[in-house]
Amino acid sequence: RTTTGARWTPPPAEAHRARGRMRVLTAVAMMLAAAAPVVRAFSRAAAGAPSWGAAGPRRLTAKKVAEQPVDSPQARVAAMMAAQQQAAKENEAAAGATGWKVNLLYDSDCVLCMKEVEFLRMRDQQGAIKFTDIASLDYDPAENGGVEFDVGMRRIHAVLPDGKVIEGVDVFRHVYEEIGLGWVYAATKVPAVGAFANALYDIWAENRLRITGRPELAEIMKQRREALEELKAQDCTDTCDVGDL
Repeated sequence: RTTTGARWTPPPAEAHRARGRMRVLTAVAMMLAAAAPVVRAFSRAAAGAPSWGAAGPRRLTAKKVAEQPVDSPQARVAAMMAAQQQAAKENEAAAGATGWKVNLLYDSDCVLCMKEVEFLRMRDQQGAIKFTDIASLDYDPAENGGVEFDVGMRRIHAVLPDGKVIEGVDVFRHVYEEIGLGWVYAATKVPAVGAFANALYDIWAENRLRITGRPELAEIMKQRREALEELKAQDCTDTCDVGDL
């Protein structure tokens, strides 16, 4: 069939099959992402913590808390949240001062990633996880297994105490084991299941910036270089002027 004189050629069958596989993997990845809040809610319920709805925990101001009866559910929830937040800060400090089990490299500019990080911080009662923000301008690859910024942005990475660098689903399996939820990713220890889970994760990792409404990695890298150069120029101001005197 022709339209403007050019013959229409159907795409190869293999291209159709590849697109079909991609649609299936994408659908499964979306289902897993949708199930994540359920898993977290179940883990909170198992630990005796309150299970929040889709809107997340309700924010209680100091005034509202003071107005609540001492034995009211709101007061108990506020006290529990305050205790958990304080424990999370203490555990994070302890992980840096004593001995962490896994150093998680995360992107603080990723909204969805930060929801997971906040959940892990709340669950990390032993200070086993060290949280390192690769988006920070102070991030030093030499102190984090040699993982460069662009590499850490493409896939999630973590560093073990012996210096071994892990990535992808292996990272989630390690950190969830440290917070007592190893069963969530236990099945990924089976090679076939692990390979499938990593394939799903790769789809998310490849599209993470676009899904979260951020620029392409090349643009982020450019902005980071400019910010580092500006920071270096500010640090240099005092010392550089001395040579001109």
